[in-house]
Amino acid sequence: MTALLERLDRWQQRHRVLRFPFAVFTRFKEHNGPRLAANVSYFAFFSLFPLMLALVTILGLVLEDRPDLHQDVRDSALGNVPVIGAQITESTDALSGNILALVLGLAAAIWGGLKMIDALAFAMNELWDVPPSNRPSSLLARLEGVAVLAVFGGGLVASTVLASLPAALDLGIAGPFIGLLASGAANVAVILAAQKLLVARPLTFDDIWRGAVIAGVLILVFQQLGVALVQQLGGSSDTYGAFAGIIGLLAFFHLVFRVLLMSLEINVVRSMRLVPRSLNPNGAQLTDGDRRALLLDVQRVQRDQRVGYAIALGDLVTGTDGRRGGRPTD
Repeated sequence: MTALLERLDRWQQRHRVLRFPFAVFTRFKEHNGPRLAANVSYFAFFSLFPLMLALVTILGLVLEDRPDLHQDVRDSALGNVPVIGAQITESTDALSGNILALVLGLAAAIWGGLKMIDALAFAMNELWDVPPSNRPSSLLARLEGVAVLAVFGGGLVASTVLASLPAALDLGIAGPFIGLLASGAANVAVILAAQKLLVARPLTFDDIWRGAVIAGVLILVFQQLGVALVQQLGGSSDTYGAFAGIIGLLAFFHLVFRVLLMSLEINVVRSMRLVPRSLNPNGAQLTDGDRRALLLDVQRVQRDQRVGYAIALGDLVTGTDGRRGGRPTD
C-alpha cells in the first residue's frame, strides 16, 4: 500500500495538470479555508438585505427620470436574490421620498457590510500569511473597509446595469451574451480591487489576476444558477419556499465565498511557489513546495509565540495579573 501511494505521489508531481490543483487544495485546507469561507458567508447573509435595500433605493433616486430603465435594473438585481427579493421591492417602494428612512437604511447597510469586509480581509490576509502585526490598525481597516464596500456596491450596480442594458437597448440575439460578458468583467474588476485594498502586502497585477478571472467567471455561473433556483422555488408554497430559499441562500453564499477564496489561493500558491506538494507531507520525502509551506507555518507559529512572550513580559514588567484591566500584584 505504501509503495502504491509513493508511485501515485510521484505520478501527480510529474503532471502539472494534477500537481498544481492538488497544491491549491492542500494549502487551502492548511489555511482552514472552509472555516474562513463560512465566517465570511455568515456576515454576508445578514448584510444582504440592508445592502440590497440601500443600493436599489439609490438606483431609484438616480434613475428617477428613467422609470423604464429603473424597472429593468431593479428586476435584474432582485431576480438573483431568493426569498427576500419581493420584500426588498416593497421596502424600496416604501422608502421612496423618505430621506430619514433612507439614511437609517444606509447606516444599517454600511454597518453590516463592514462586518463582511472585515471577515473577508481577515480571510485574504490569512491566505497570504500576512503577520497580524503587519495588518492595518482598526481605524485604517475601517477606512479601507468603507472604500472596499464602495467598490463592492459600485461593482454590484455596474454588474446589474451592464447585464440588463443590452436587453433595454434591444441588441438582438447577442444582447444576453454581451450582458453576461460585461457582468463578468465587472466581477473580475471588483475582485482585483478587493485584493489590492484588503491584502496588507505589496501585490502586483501579475500576482492576482489569474485567481480574480477564475473567481469572476465562477461567480457569474453561480449567479445564473441562482436565477434558476429562484424560478424553481417560485411555484412552491410560501412556507416551503421561504424555508428552502433561506437554506439555499446560506448554501449559495458559502459556496460562492469558498470558491472565491480557493480561487485566490491559486494566486498564493503560484506566487510563493508552493508546488509540488506531497500526498504525505509528514513523511520523509518532502518536496520543495512542502518545505516552503512548512517554513511559512513555522514562521507563523514563531510570531504567535513572540506575541505571547511579549504580552507575558509586559505583564511582568507592569506588575499586572495578565488579565485585561488586572490590578498590580502585591
